[in-house]
Amino acid sequence: NEFAAQDAIRKMVEEGLPEVCNKIIKARSTTDELFCITSEMLSALLCFSASDNSTQQPSAADCLHSTMRFLADEKSSIDAKASGAKLLAFISRESTQSKSQISRDRSVRALVETTSNHVENFELVRNTMFLVSSLSVDDTSFDLSLVGHVKDIIEGAFGANPDDPDLNAYICGFV
Repeated sequence: NEFAAQDAIRKMVEEGLPEVCNKIIKARSTTDELFCITSEMLSALLCFSASDNSTQQPSAADCLHSTMRFLADEKSSIDAKASGAKLLAFISRESTQSKSQISRDRSVRALVETTSNHVENFELVRNTMFLVSSLSVDDTSFDLSLVGHVKDIIEGAFGANPDDPDLNAYICGFV
């Protein structure tokens, strides 16, 4: 039932699961697969906490640099890049400072370029567009030189998935 699920997630947040996720992501020995699982869990906790006023909002800012490292690393899997993009989108919503740090980092360019070459990977496209739409809200720090690549992503993804409501929302958010 929905209330039991919400209560379980609330307890996970209260018992420190976001902090554990941060530690796993920050560890140098974290593999792509473990990064994917952990960043997806942390993203879900952040998403739930943002919509639940009775839960203390956890922070993922501690793992910001480690997440950007995964995105910038050419050896990281496409799945790791997709999971990292989603997590960075949630982190960028925590503060304008986080948003600015993410926007200025080379990992965003690496992610956008990778995504423009893999528009067939819907999860990567959706999460990259989620991140780009979150970052583009702040036009003082958003790297406008990415617009051409983002346009390529939009054209490729929208052609393949014209009816996806999340993707459409992210595209509208970017535009």
